[in-house]
Amino acid sequence: MLWFKNRAFFKGCLVKNAYPGIGELWVKILRELGVKVITLPEERCCGSPLKNAGAVKEYEKNAQMLRCLMDKYHVGEVITACPACANVLSQYLRVPVRHVTQVVADRLCKRVLKPWNTTVVFHDPCHLARAVGAVDEPRKILRACGCKVVEPEPRGKHTYCCGGGGGLPANHPETAEKISKERVRQLSSTGAELIVTSCPMCLHQLRKNSNLQVLDLSEIVAKALGVRG
Repeated sequence: MLWFKNRAFFKGCLVKNAYPGIGELWVKILRELGVKVITLPEERCCGSPLKNAGAVKEYEKNAQMLRCLMDKYHVGEVITACPACANVLSQYLRVPVRHVTQVVADRLCKRVLKPWNTTVVFHDPCHLARAVGAVDEPRKILRACGCKVVEPEPRGKHTYCCGGGGGLPANHPETAEKISKERVRQLSSTGAELIVTSCPMCLHQLRKNSNLQVLDLSEIVAKALGVRG
């Protein structure tokens, strides 16, 4: 049972290597909200790139190594900030896997927060909305932080890709950039002051192509809670 197991915060490769500050913020936010988490010193890739590349044997080997890692640290639940990791890990781990927004949403509403008083638009990451099914949670978090949320088209489970999925930037960079610019246009047309998302790949792609400031959801929550990075 979970009461004698650890909750692990799984950073994911992109957060760990490109945006470590996002991982640090979410860990601080979770602990501030009373969710005790550990991090895994030997954390390895979730295996999503291997799966997408069709490297079946390597993917299965990686999955087994991660199952053993969870057993080593007595992990009873995994929380991650990467929607792709949440989707893939949930397919082979023997413990529940949740995206961080699913954990934070209800707890945050019980806290007194410093309101942002800002109009924002949330970009639904493909894996988060379609695979994980977390559409309402990020918006609930933003509203709890005092943000006025305006909606883009398309949104939710019908969201438009940021251009970063499936290895597209590495293999077809011009197509990836074209898709990203179109999504930025859709988001900017809402009149929002800020673009917010909750996926490191989406954050990376949108920031490259947007004139508006693009923030990770952790940055909104941290400021509202008074948590410093």
